[in-house]
Amino acid sequence: MADIKGNIFDIQRYAIHDGPGIRSLVFLKGCPLKCEWCSNPESQFALPEMAFFPDNCINCLKCIKACTYDAISLQDNKVVTDRKKCEGCYKSDNPIKCAKVCVTKARKQIGLYMTVDEVLKKVLSDQILYKQTGGGVTLSGGEPTYQIDFALSLLKALKENWVHTAIETCGYFKWEEFEPLLPYQDMIFYDLKIIGAEKHKEFTGGSNKIILKNLTRLKKFTDKYGIEVIIRIPIIPGITNQTENIIEICNFVSGAGFSNIEFLPYHKLGRGEYSSIGRKYKYPYLEPPSKEDIEKYYSIAKNTDLISIHL
Repeated sequence: MADIKGNIFDIQRYAIHDGPGIRSLVFLKGCPLKCEWCSNPESQFALPEMAFFPDNCINCLKCIKACTYDAISLQDNKVVTDRKKCEGCYKSDNPIKCAKVCVTKARKQIGLYMTVDEVLKKVLSDQILYKQTGGGVTLSGGEPTYQIDFALSLLKALKENWVHTAIETCGYFKWEEFEPLLPYQDMIFYDLKIIGAEKHKEFTGGSNKIILKNLTRLKKFTDKYGIEVIIRIPIIPGITNQTENIIEICNFVSGAGFSNIEFLPYHKLGRGEYSSIGRKYKYPYLEPPSKEDIEKYYSIAKNTDLISIHL
């Protein structure tokens, strides 16, 4: 299993908000949902892709020569990329050649295929910090279960090295594929965004039926394996922050037998990533919710006997 490769778009060290202690976050590329507010839009597409930062471009034109798909050209003294032609490159055995020759990092490859051993070598370099702080490794994304074989192999390897493990999931997975991962998880962050089925599909591109069903299945297994579960609700103004939606989610969580809940305020940090991968951000006008609003949601959670988690 060690030779299984996963498409990794980032490994962050010294994280403190996605599980106990000091952690490493391994971001896997690919997601079955397409949430319109996603702060990691580069995580949604499953293949490696190219990000372009025009402010760094010096028009050296090396990228044009390197591209074998005629996707890059010079128009009105500006380097222009035909993203449709890039798709063939992404599927190739040697993708994103333009980024490899770009000396100013105006072009960057998002997503790198790595073996379990390669990832393990990176994250275990901080193993002493995990032991000292009660930390470990969290698989994030994207959606880690989108690369299920790699996620399983990596989680097994981490537990063999006595590392605390956590996974962040949107809940949109096949249960029969996810269940084998459970013995190797210490903590699960489970997203619930919108209870209304039609509205969920409108803003995420996918049904929440499988997400809600998977959560109800999860309880007996987390009790069996001693897994801590934290339900996360992203607070997106005008989309997920309606009081009715929060109440219905809290009631569903409580009814499913879970007690830990965390509200994640919308932030603006991912906006710049959209243009870099050739996409337009749909909500440039959104502002983060106020502290008072977040406290109101925690009051709702408390009224349904849920425990507020602030990591």
